[in-house]
Amino acid sequence: MTAEPLSLHQIGIEGADVLTALHHGSFPPDTGERWGGSELSEVLRMPGVLGLVACRLDEPLGYAMVRFAADECELLSLGVLVQARRTGVARSLLAHLLGLCKSRAARQLFLEVREDNEAARAFYKDHGFKQIGRRPRYYQLADGGFRDAVTMACAPDEFKNRNKNKHHR
Repeated sequence: MTAEPLSLHQIGIEGADVLTALHHGSFPPDTGERWGGSELSEVLRMPGVLGLVACRLDEPLGYAMVRFAADECELLSLGVLVQARRTGVARSLLAHLLGLCKSRAARQLFLEVREDNEAARAFYKDHGFKQIGRRPRYYQLADGGFRDAVTMACAPDEFKNRNKNKHHR
């Protein structure tokens, strides 16, 4: 069975409610990765921030938020609803973001990922990202504990857009 094609839509502050719902549906509350709606709205108002929503049949399934500054881009957050994982949503968002990086002359796309999020780390590595550092105690968990963040980067020309028929994390 062939899945319906994805459509990607750029959003700003007017899409904060949709972005918040997707964000909360993508990250469990105990991971230290979940932001509140007011925090997401504040981020969307910042200069250089862009939001993207991926939809299939007008149903929002995933999102990404990035910040462009000078010749760099930071992936602030990327999430896909549990029921839509491994269907190409994250890969499509990432490919689109790397295209935006090229068009805006950004040399690198940077991100942080929780050290124990093996699925996300493998996904980014599989698409050309390399570990460039670590941020100790970056994520505070609901139980009061902390997790380090692994910092990764990819130049737009190094991005590996994997075969659409292979579903990655």
